[in-house]
Amino acid sequence: MVNANEPQGFEPAPESPSGTGIWGRFEGIIRDLSRALSVIGIFGIAMLVLITAVDVLGSKLFNHPFPGFTGVTELAQLIAMSFGMGIAFLGGHHIKVEIVMHRLPAKTQAVIGSFVNLLGFALFVLMVWQLIILGRSFQVSREVVDQIYLPLYPFPYAIALALLPVCLALLFNFGNSIRRVVRR
Repeated sequence: MVNANEPQGFEPAPESPSGTGIWGRFEGIIRDLSRALSVIGIFGIAMLVLITAVDVLGSKLFNHPFPGFTGVTELAQLIAMSFGMGIAFLGGHHIKVEIVMHRLPAKTQAVIGSFVNLLGFALFVLMVWQLIILGRSFQVSREVVDQIYLPLYPFPYAIALALLPVCLALLFNFGNSIRRVVRR
């Protein structure tokens, strides 16, 4: 349920204050890209609901379930999760452990934030790289979804694309953390 007192729309994460100039444009590009890609995630959820309904109706009414149901639903879930990840990260809807961080001085928080954002950036870049390698492997081996022969290779490429806004957001947050370290 939506609270009438809360502002509607996308709210930035508290640790990524908007900048001006090039820095602000970079943040805007990340947000716009995340919003655009989240539409594909919504499409993945819609496909998941539609395929599940078709499978249930087909198996119960016509004794003919959706062929390749498991493989297609797994792919729809991957699309929904990966393409929604950027907007969720920018909105601060991810898990954070901040039990000790609030008790540390601001400069120490910024230093730790810099390290965490740099480590996260490296991890997500590594994931994008490995997804591209996996996509190429699927493409060469011509891997398909069982029963319906849907090629698998576009999906790792798509997920790698979906993770790019997260990489950019982590890079942006790293820059913000460095700016806080230098300012104090």
